[in-house]
Amino acid sequence: MDGIDIPPHGTGERGRWHAFGPPVIRRYMRLDGPAMANAAEGSAQEGIVSDAESHATELLAALRDDLFASGAYARWLSSITTLALSGCRGMVRRFRSGLDYTLGTPDGAKTTILDTVLCLVDDPDQWADGVVGGYQCYVDGGNEDEASNDGSVYRASEEDGALLTTPAAWNTLSVVMREPGVVKFVKYL
Repeated sequence: MDGIDIPPHGTGERGRWHAFGPPVIRRYMRLDGPAMANAAEGSAQEGIVSDAESHATELLAALRDDLFASGAYARWLSSITTLALSGCRGMVRRFRSGLDYTLGTPDGAKTTILDTVLCLVDDPDQWADGVVGGYQCYVDGGNEDEASNDGSVYRASEEDGALLTTPAAWNTLSVVMREPGVVKFVKYL
């Protein structure tokens, strides 16, 4: 494809934000993620981080570390879902328009997983109008054979379409109980 330049995986890395992959499964920016060895030449860590971006980064890190990882939050989730929670993991991620995605690949989970996603979008009016957009999609992973579990091939039919889509919106918390065999991916435009 002549004339089309695909930005390197690490494009936009700066401050505490690092590209997260591998690109064959997912690509997005992750707060406090490991720095990638293949960052775009001249872009990694060279971008000037504004005071507003630095402040937003600190607030997101505090939400992750002080709220979502707290015992009080786990007890609240357990209370509203009536599930006995056995552990947690969390991350803050940022999607860049036209660059980032996740594929619906099976995670091998043998137990039910509770996904909680806090979504914050840059311009809520633009997202509401459909000019830009994205959503998290949950689909049936199919049976155990490898061909049907290939997350890079999405097969939509009337019988087995998406089980649930949660659109990106300003200041929304989605709580989804995901059974084994259900895969999720992020579609971002």
